[in-house]
Amino acid sequence: MVSPGVFIPLFEKNDLIRDLDNYVWREAAAQVRDWKERLGISVPVSVNVSRVDIYDQNLVENFVAILNEYELTTEEFLLEITESAYTQDSEQLISTVDSLRSLGFKIEMDDFGTGYSSLNMLSTLPIDALKLDMLFIRNAFKDGRDTRLIEAIIDIADSLGVPVIAEGVETEDQLKALRAMGCDIVQGYYFSKPLPPDEYECFFSDKPLSSGNSSSFMKSARKKDIISIGRISSALTSGYESIYYVDADSGRYVEFNAQGRCEDLQIQRSGTDFFADTQSNLQKYVYKEDRERVSLSLQKNVLLDQLMGGHHFAMTYRLVIGNAPTYYHMLAVRAETRTGRNIVIGVSNMENQLHQALEDDGLLSKHHAFFSIAKALSMDFESVYYVDLTSGAYTEFTAQGAYEELEIETTGKDFFAETQINVPSVVYSEDIERVSHAMRKENLLAALDGSPAFSLDYRLMINGTPAWYRLKAVKIDKSAGSHIVIGISDISSIIRQEIEYKQAHRSSVTFASIAQTLAADYFSIYYVDTETDEFIEYSSYDEYRKLGIEKSGGDFFALSRSNIRNVVYPEDQEKILRVFTKENILAELKTNRTFTTTYRLLFDGAPCYVCLKAIRMEDADSHHIVIGVNNCRCSDET
Repeated sequence: MVSPGVFIPLFEKNDLIRDLDNYVWREAAAQVRDWKERLGISVPVSVNVSRVDIYDQNLVENFVAILNEYELTTEEFLLEITESAYTQDSEQLISTVDSLRSLGFKIEMDDFGTGYSSLNMLSTLPIDALKLDMLFIRNAFKDGRDTRLIEAIIDIADSLGVPVIAEGVETEDQLKALRAMGCDIVQGYYFSKPLPPDEYECFFSDKPLSSGNSSSFMKSARKKDIISIGRISSALTSGYESIYYVDADSGRYVEFNAQGRCEDLQIQRSGTDFFADTQSNLQKYVYKEDRERVSLSLQKNVLLDQLMGGHHFAMTYRLVIGNAPTYYHMLAVRAETRTGRNIVIGVSNMENQLHQALEDDGLLSKHHAFFSIAKALSMDFESVYYVDLTSGAYTEFTAQGAYEELEIETTGKDFFAETQINVPSVVYSEDIERVSHAMRKENLLAALDGSPAFSLDYRLMINGTPAWYRLKAVKIDKSAGSHIVIGISDISSIIRQEIEYKQAHRSSVTFASIAQTLAADYFSIYYVDTETDEFIEYSSYDEYRKLGIEKSGGDFFALSRSNIRNVVYPEDQEKILRVFTKENILAELKTNRTFTTTYRLLFDGAPCYVCLKAIRMEDADSHHIVIGVNNCRCSDET
C-alpha cells in the first residue's frame, strides 16, 4: 500500500489533487447515504480539504451540491483542514471557512501540533474541533516524557468551547491519561486499524441486526428518523450510563450503553413499547418510596407534555442496587429529527457526585446533611444549595439541565452576597427587584421564621428566553447545625399548562356567548385563529351541512377558497375569490369593526343570497375572529 504522504504531494504537483478530493468526497458521502438507507443509522464521516481546494472559488457550492445529491446534513459530513493550511494565506482560508460554517458545516483543524502554529492561534481561528496530530501524541507519551503541553492545549481549547480529538492513541495508559486531561474524543490503533466499509460495519450493525426487535426498530427508523451514533456516543462519554432512543408514536426503543475497554457504543436491548416496559421494570428496580412519582412522570402522555415547546424533563430518583437505594438522575429531551416525535433519555448515577462533593466540603460525616440534600434532589430540583447561615459558605449540587448553562458558581464563601451579584445578570428584568429583595439574608430568614418553607416563582433568562423557575428554601434540623437547603426547579411546563387552560377556558366562554347571540341570525359560525389558521365551524342549518364544507381544519382561508369553486354561484365566484382573502379581511378589521360581503350559494342547484360577516374577538385573544353566514333571501334565478 502506498502511503498518502507519498502520492498526495505528487497529485498536488500535477494539479490533480482537486479531482482526487472530489472523488473521495463523493465516495464518502455515498457511503454515509448507503449506511442510512441499508442499516438505518447515521455515521458521521470526516473528509480532508487540501490547501489547494481552499483557492477553488466553487468549493462551497461543490460541498452544498454533494449534500443535496446524497441527502445528507452538515452533521454527517465533517470537513478537516490541516493546521499548516491555516498558516498559509490565512485570510483566504478564514474567508472560505466562515462561508462554510455559516451554512452549518463543522470544521476540524487536523494535524495540530506539527509545529506550524502557536497556542494563541486557537482563540482567533474559526474551527469547531481540534485534532491533535498522532506523532505529537506519540512523542509526548514516548519514554515517559512530559505531557503538560497536551494538557495546556486541551485546557485552552476547553475554555474556548472547542472539543479536542486525540489521534494515534495506541495504549490503554494513553487513553486513561488523555481522559484525565479532559480530552473529548480519541482515535487510534488501540481501538482498530483503518478498515474497509464492510468490515467497519460490524462494529455497529451485527448486534442490532441479529435481534428481531432491534431489526424491526431499525427498519422503522430507516423510514422515519435516523439514529445519530455520534450524538449518542457523545452523551454516553459525558457520564450517562444508558441512553434510550424512543419513538414516541410507536413506543419502539433501543437502549445504548457504554461498556468495554474503550466504551464502544453498544446496543444493550430493545423493545416495542418503552412506556409499558418501563412501568413493568420500575416496580422491580425503583426504590419503593419513589415508585409512584417515577411511574406518574414516565407515563407517555405526562412525559410528552413535559417536553412540549422544546423543554427538557429532569428527575432524580433511587434505584435499588445491591439491596441499597442508589441515587440516579434522568434527563429527557426531544431528538433533533425531522418529525420531532423521537425522544432521547439519559440515565446517570449520582451517588458518587453527592458523596464526593460532601466529602470535599467536610460534610460527609453529617449524615443528616447528606440526607437533606439527597432528598431535595429526589424532589426534581435541578439545583440544590446547601448554605451555612453562620459563615455564608455554600455548596451547589446540580442534577444537570438548562440551569447549569447560567455558569453560576458551584461553591463559594458568601451565598447571599453572590446571589445579589448574580440576580441582575440571570433573572428576567421584570423579576429582578422582587427576587433580589426576597433573597437578602434578613428577608429570607424572616420568611422562614415560624414557617417550615419559603417558595418563590420567577423567571430566568435561558438562551435569551425567559423560563419560569421555582425556588424553595427549607430549614435543616438544628442537629445538623445552622444550615438551610435551597432547591431550584424548572416549572415552565406547569406555568404553560395553566396559561393554556385559562386561554382555552376564556376562549370557550367568549365564543359561547357570541354563538348564543348570533345563533338566531346566522346558520353557520366559524371560529378562526388567524395565527395558525385553524378553525371550528358550528352550523344549525341542515341545507348548509349538505354542502360538504369542512367543520374544522388547519387552513381556513385555503380551504374556503377551494370550496368557493364548488358551492358559490358561478357568476359570483371571481368576486368572492377577489375579496375573500386573509389579507383583505384582516386589513378591513384593522380599520373597521366588521368585514361584510354578499354572494350567492347553490342550495340544491338553486342560487340563494347569503351575507358573510366577520368580527374580531374583543378580548386578550385578539388573534381570533368570528365569521357568521346568514340567509339574505333565496331566488329562483339561474
